[in-house]
Formats: sequence, C-alpha cells, structure tokens
Amino acid sequence: MNSVVSCEKEIKKAMIKIHQETLGKGPEEAWMKINRNIGTFYYSGTLTRLEENLLLVPDGEEDVLRLREIIIRQQNSFLREEIKKIAGVEVKEITGKMSVHNDIYFGAVLFDKSFE
Repeated sequence: MNSVVSCEKEIKKAMIKIHQETLGKGPEEAWMKINRNIGTFYYSGTLTRLEENLLLVPDGEEDVLRLREIIIRQQNSFLREEIKKIAGVEVKEITGKMSVHNDIYFGAVLFDKSFE
C-alpha cells in the first residue's frame, strides 16, 4: 500500500477525473483526507450550467438532487474500482451530501482496512 498522502492525492485525482468524465466539467476545488480507515472528501464548484438553470425553475432543486443521485451512484461504482487499484483496499461504503445552494458535495469513504 502507498503512503497515506500519496493515496489521498491519487484518489483525489481519480475522483476529479470521474467527475469530469460523467458531468463534463471538474470541480473548482477538491480535497481528500484519510484517517485510519475513513476518507473524507469535499468538492466545490461542481454544478453544471444545466443544473444551475434547473435551480431557477419551480422544483428545480429536487430535480437536480434526483439527477445527481443517479450520477453519483455511477461515479461511486467507478471510484470503488479506482481506489482498489490505487490503494489495494476495498471500499465498504461511500456516503455524501450535495448542497446545491452552496454548490458543494462532501462526504466520506469507509475502507475495509486502515491506512496506518
């Protein structure tokens, strides 16, 4: 297994790449921090132009969140594979929360074993 700092950097790069490939743009800012068997992450500036426009219509927030839920499920599938390649650990769970009005997505990844 690589060092924690190296894994954080490589997982963050993988997360950004997956985000870009599925949404057509990357986040403006992103970070990933690992402590033992949990990684926390943060993205800002993730909304696409389509999502920004949807927020202007009635029930737009719910529509954006519903679309993101579907996209995030697909992204998480890809991310699990990438983390196994990068760090040699299995992902037990990925959880996150999208705040559309703040244009941020944050959450945590639970790994099957500790990085320390």
